[in-house]
Amino acid sequence: MSATMDAVLDSLCDDPRCCRERLLHAAGIFYAERGFDRVSTREVTRAAGANLAAIAYYFGGKSGLREAVLDHVVMASRERIAGIFERLSKAVEESGGAPARLAEATYRFADEFLHATLPLSRETWWVTVITRAMGNLSAGEERIYEAVFRPVNRTVQKLVAAATGESDHDRLGVLTEAVVGDFLTFCKNSSLVLRSLGWDGYSPERIDRIVPVVARRMLGRLGLPLPAQLAPLRAGAPAAGEFRARAVGSA
Repeated sequence: MSATMDAVLDSLCDDPRCCRERLLHAAGIFYAERGFDRVSTREVTRAAGANLAAIAYYFGGKSGLREAVLDHVVMASRERIAGIFERLSKAVEESGGAPARLAEATYRFADEFLHATLPLSRETWWVTVITRAMGNLSAGEERIYEAVFRPVNRTVQKLVAAATGESDHDRLGVLTEAVVGDFLTFCKNSSLVLRSLGWDGYSPERIDRIVPVVARRMLGRLGLPLPAQLAPLRAGAPAAGEFRARAVGSA
């Protein structure tokens, strides 16, 4: 077992000595990296520093371990990103349809969401499991769709309808999916993006550079203006992090 995996598991576990926690996070990391069907129980127990019988003892077998991993993914998404979508939904409701207020809510959302999800690493393996499911949602991952994708889609559709006035079901649905794609593309295509940019990862400073690009695309697709207080971004001023601080302070 590598020191790197040791350190990651120590940081992820509430109790680094807890065998069950170590097994769950080790399995989650491997799941995120290559899919659960290509994860062996032997490598999970080896990484966690446990004996092979531990998976059966704590989870009833490999299928039980997978269910526990998916439970963790759903729980983590609720704890880390559900509030971001709840704030977006509330802001849309309180906007009264005013384009300026919808634009501010959209920019705030893009900033919060990207900073919450883009620091992709083994420590945030649950985000990678979700992004893997975007491309190939298996029958066993249906809970991810119900607990994560469906609520996300519903909230973004509310924003799209308020911003565009679109009522046709199909056109509204297609536009919603396009907007969702705008803020998910850097998560879903992280390997290609990082390689193309020559980055070794998404640091907060790099995410600050991504936010205005993604937000502008979302605003343009929705026909919304750039928020007035963010006008300096047109000249490339790095105000995204400042906006996030203000948004969190006023939430």
